[in-house]
Amino acid sequence: MPKKENKIIEATQPSKDNLRWSDDINEVLLNVLAEEALKGNRHNGSWTTEAYANFVKTLSIAIGPHITKNYIKNRIKTLKDHFAEAYDLFHHLSGFV
Repeated sequence: MPKKENKIIEATQPSKDNLRWSDDINEVLLNVLAEEALKGNRHNGSWTTEAYANFVKTLSIAIGPHITKNYIKNRIKTLKDHFAEAYDLFHHLSGFV
């Protein structure tokens, strides 16, 4: 039986598998998240449909038309998890430089 490989693809290549997020793409995403938050497109801790449409539009221009709402939702969840880990790590380190 052939071994199934887990494919990881660069963001510039369309695929239904995984999307590899570079620092540049993360920066674009974080900038558009901040813009949409300033526009008021986040209510009760959730992004509006309009915000997600704007995320997809902006990232499609930046990396290609294959970006989807689900890719963005998953990346936001991953970024939240990474932030929580870093916050917990440094939270009790007073005087840490």
